[in-house]
Amino acid sequence: SPVFYGKVTAFMGIDPNPMKASNKAEYLGGWEVGIYNEIPTDMTPLLNAAVLGNGGAAANTKCIYDKQVTFDFQSDGTVIRTVVGDPPDTVKVTDIAPTGVIYSTADVRVKGTFNGQATIYSNNQIWIDDDLVYADNPLTNPNSNDVLGLVARDNIYLTDNAANNSDVHIQAALMSIERSFTAENYNSRPISGVIYLTGSVCQFHRGPVGTFAGAGVIHSGFLKRYYFDPRFSFMSPPQFPYIKS
Repeated sequence: SPVFYGKVTAFMGIDPNPMKASNKAEYLGGWEVGIYNEIPTDMTPLLNAAVLGNGGAAANTKCIYDKQVTFDFQSDGTVIRTVVGDPPDTVKVTDIAPTGVIYSTADVRVKGTFNGQATIYSNNQIWIDDDLVYADNPLTNPNSNDVLGLVARDNIYLTDNAANNSDVHIQAALMSIERSFTAENYNSRPISGVIYLTGSVCQFHRGPVGTFAGAGVIHSGFLKRYYFDPRFSFMSPPQFPYIKS
């Protein structure tokens, strides 16, 4: 029985049809079918912002990465950064993303408590290794200005690890340009609780996060509790791609 506060649109249709009694959803903003939404593929604005912010710095030191990097965000606006092959260091988010954009040709791993405004774009995959939330929670403070975008050309994965096997809390705008937002080993990982997502999800294919039998009987992976961040009606992470409709 989902409740949609904004207008719901679909291209192929809605099943069950909202006119049927078997559809228990509430469409408070109305609904419409036959609407085609196109995922943007031109990431030039993101790339340009990363290059500008990098300012000629060596790869893997500021905005641009060609090795796998892990960002463990801290509530004070810093991040513990670990580039494969190098020891971790602690830097300010504003120092490594002065234009608000970080770009990588390799995998990016993220977790922690994010304070600031940034978009991370990976031309490969992004892995969410643990809870990823804002320092200033928009669910309790609608005036929070913390915003994070995760854009991957490939999958955005919920890592199959101990930290993610007992609920996951995510606050971000997620976009998978050519693949999905999905859970690693969704059909073989243990029952892992609930994905509590506040933000938005855009994906080329709807990615599985668990397996089920019958009405809500979970066999593996996650249940979903997704909540649209209402701030995204009037603001977005830096240079975050817009959906064309």
